[in-house]
Amino acid sequence: MSKSALIATLIAALKPRPAEEPSPRRPMRHLSEEEEQERSRRARKEVDDNARVFFDELLDGLIADGHKGKSALMRDGKVVEIHDNYRAAKARGIELFPDDPFSIQEITDEPLDMGTLGAWVVVSDDKKPAGA
Repeated sequence: MSKSALIATLIAALKPRPAEEPSPRRPMRHLSEEEEQERSRRARKEVDDNARVFFDELLDGLIADGHKGKSALMRDGKVVEIHDNYRAAKARGIELFPDDPFSIQEITDEPLDMGTLGAWVVVSDDKKPAGA
């Protein structure tokens, strides 16, 4: 390849590429502040409700069934599918529920370390050490 052909190839590679067009299945639309708040509220409720059911009712059975280390895709308090990893569960959740909230729970019996924040959340004001 000649020097001028190499330079032309490099310049072409550095030119900005056109932006990808949005998926035809999910058109992009700006949400109003109220719509964004409602969407956020629904997502928090979905995640909280799913987590409560998952830990209180489903986790022990899923581990007993041999799903430890996998990820559960959840919607409306039910396990929709079990996937080998978080990434696969997330991709499937987006595919199944493009505009609706869902959650993914790791199937494990290992405790979750929330660090200092976790310790602070469970300590109420009346039980804080003196001087805190």
